[in-house]
Amino acid sequence: DAWDEAIRDGSKLRPLPVEEQRSLVRALQELGNVEYALMHYVALLTGAREMTVLTLRVRDVMLPPDQVPQWSHKIPCGPGTGIDTKGDVANVYLSMPRELYAQLHAYAVSERAQRRRAKTKLSEDPSNYLFLTQHGQPFYESKEDRNALHDSSALLRRSTLGGRPLRKFIERRVIPMVRKSHPKFKYRFHDLRATFGMNWVDYQ
Repeated sequence: DAWDEAIRDGSKLRPLPVEEQRSLVRALQELGNVEYALMHYVALLTGAREMTVLTLRVRDVMLPPDQVPQWSHKIPCGPGTGIDTKGDVANVYLSMPRELYAQLHAYAVSERAQRRRAKTKLSEDPSNYLFLTQHGQPFYESKEDRNALHDSSALLRRSTLGGRPLRKFIERRVIPMVRKSHPKFKYRFHDLRATFGMNWVDYQ
């Protein structure tokens, strides 16, 4: 439907117009939560799905930017990488621009991120999640980690957060702030994937 302003990708996705993208980024900067801001930037600049963004690992961004041999930097995702893809699709690579990678690296080595990792069993293990809550929980536990737990003798933990804090942050904090300048504004995190796609097409 040419008048629908949506892209069908299993469900309807709405690419955000440029002005809405600018307002969204300004709101994220003003809110000052570095984890949620970086999650948004990864989706906007790589087209990654929520499950992929939230299962990125520390090891994926630990190499200092000036030691990365080529830009854009490719991060492998899918089975065997610890980073989830929809339907366990293999041979998927996130194409990471230098500016974004530098922000992720700076966050990974920051005291804030280290404090969060210190609350986990993996601590400074490079396979630890890049994004953790202030209590040291993964925002989204990878399929490989869940399967490993099922196959072990360890007691199963309560169900993981499954991205709920991110969605709650969007609903309660981001959307109300952006509506100050765009009264009808709304979005879902997955809309950022469609936004990346349209930005790429426009750029080409």
